Amino acid sequence: MARTHHWEPTSFEALNNKVIIFRESFTVDLRTRVGLASNTPLGKFVDDNLFPKIDVFNGYYGIWSNPAKRTLEDLANLRNAKEELLNVYHEVTKLLRNNPLVTDADLILLDLKPRSTGERRPSQKAERVVAYRVECPAPGRLEFHFYDESGEHRRGKPDGQHSVEVVGGVFAAPGRVEHKDLTMTLIHTKSPFHIDFEDADRGKCFYFSMRWLNTRAEKGPWSAIAYAIIP
Repeated sequence: MARTHHWEPTSFEALNNKVIIFRESFTVDLRTRVGLASNTPLGKFVDDNLFPKIDVFNGYYGIWSNPAKRTLEDLANLRNAKEELLNVYHEVTKLLRNNPLVTDADLILLDLKPRSTGERRPSQKAERVVAYRVECPAPGRLEFHFYDESGEHRRGKPDGQHSVEVVGGVFAAPGRVEHKDLTMTLIHTKSPFHIDFEDADRGKCFYFSMRWLNTRAEKGPWSAIAYAIIP
């Protein structure tokens, strides 16, 4: 699959200016119009992942911007914050560019390049359920590896899929559980991911179900509800 070229900053200042413009332009009205309001799964992904990393980067950038006091440790912290921010920033800009409700005018407003005529559109919503395996790498931790159930994408997401939406809940013992009972909601773009539980939950059952979300926030079918014992 053809890959969209990622913008790379030429300096810390360039990245700082870029994310300031993005944050100021990514207004509530724009987010609502393109289906990325804070109460949507992918909007929550932006709130929980991009904006906190912008805050961390801006904090270290402010420290580094004082030549009289900055240290090598400050520079190392800034470089790490930059890499973590860019990883999520590229995920979000890809999400925007593949969203047909986002116009070229919107992209320019967000200081992003407009689409090229040859750029690919995302695939249709997933028809297959998420395949996964669960591991217990440490006490109180469950680790989830997700992938496409077909042989073509055994190690990753199907084409056009942005992330998996996970719903879950902790229960004292095995029993009848329905989707309405699973009140925890998580969005993950990369496999594996892990969930850490309180000591009091060890030995209980974590019930969960997953589905694909494509780059237009269209939802695939839910996997069957399953559970794992919290180690």
